[in-house]
Amino acid sequence: MEGNVSRVLVKAELRKAMKRLLSALSQGEKASQSTVVANKVEALPAFQNARRVAFFLSMPEEVDTNSMLKTAFATGKECFVPRYTKTDMEMYQVRDLDDIKTLPLTKWNIPQPEDIDARKSAMDAGGLDMIIVPGLAFSRDGGRLGRGKGYYDKYIQKCNDFAAQTRRTAPQCMAAQDCAQA
Repeated sequence: MEGNVSRVLVKAELRKAMKRLLSALSQGEKASQSTVVANKVEALPAFQNARRVAFFLSMPEEVDTNSMLKTAFATGKECFVPRYTKTDMEMYQVRDLDDIKTLPLTKWNIPQPEDIDARKSAMDAGGLDMIIVPGLAFSRDGGRLGRGKGYYDKYIQKCNDFAAQTRRTAPQCMAAQDCAQA
């Protein structure tokens, strides 16, 4: 029990520190690092071969995913973006960048499909090949420090369970952060 409390406190402190570091970056630095990340992701064979990819829609301090989305649409990929509820998240298909621009904004100023919006979910489409995940920090071995709500952790587990049940390959998760940011 004591170890769990200690781990939670360490993560909370690390989140605060990373938020301070990221907020100190200039717009130019963020744009430059977003380009580096996009180029790295787009060069990956896993991205090039993926048919269905989920993307987070960026908050101001995060890597901008618009370039990756543009490339994905241009290369014929099916693209999915999150719809958040209080406790959960699901990915829904978007047609193009213009479609994303029409989505209403959440309280975090992030576009997301409405509850009443009849869109195909990633699971209904057959599952995902890749998920571009946000995070405040990433470890070299693939560990991710999110914002603490567990949305992506739960969703990735859901995707892995779906893949196992349908005998498909689980989606690859790609960290959307340049090492220079951390």
